[in-house]
Amino acid sequence: EWTNTLSAASEKAPISGTPMLREQKLKLLRDYGTSVRIKPEKTIHGDLVGDVVPFQAYDFGTGGYYPTPTTATCRSRTLLSSGYYLYIYVEDAEWTRDPTRFTASILDGIANEYKNVILPTETTYFGTPPADHFTILLMDIKDSGGDSYVSGYFDSINENNVTNSNNRHMIYMDSKDGTPGNTSFYGTLAHEFQHFIHYNSDPLEETWVEEGLSGLAR
Repeated sequence: EWTNTLSAASEKAPISGTPMLREQKLKLLRDYGTSVRIKPEKTIHGDLVGDVVPFQAYDFGTGGYYPTPTTATCRSRTLLSSGYYLYIYVEDAEWTRDPTRFTASILDGIANEYKNVILPTETTYFGTPPADHFTILLMDIKDSGGDSYVSGYFDSINENNVTNSNNRHMIYMDSKDGTPGNTSFYGTLAHEFQHFIHYNSDPLEETWVEEGLSGLAR
């Protein structure tokens, strides 16, 4: 079960942050519908390894977005069968804290799991995601602490050209309490990717249905 899968790094229970952003998602839909959805990148080549990008992120401890974006560097770029790319960004503060958690073999493993397992499997069972580049951001996701931690989340704000949006298809994955590349990490990645697919097919889905499908995706 989701709450019983313990991270080897922290012994805390990993939880998804996506349901905590449901009211914000519904407000976006009420205010804008689909009128401000982001469009596919004009250039299919996109980002390059070494690019430094400021990212907006949600602080689950304070219940708001960072007052200043956090910077992250593109550490991996993988060509997908669609012709678009998977980018893996690592928050610069996390890289400085412990670069051994983001070795080339670990990042290659994450890219291969996404490309060869998660993407084709979830496309088969849950639907086709938007044709565009996709970003996985490894970072210290801020939360309230305690016996659990937010191990990952999908934020629909990034699917819309609005304030606090990064204007890219993406998922946030915790790399401080979570361990990049382990079984629990991949389960979280699969869980959050289902949220991404589901938003683009049925954004008004009931939480219990969506969480059930994301649980199945793990």
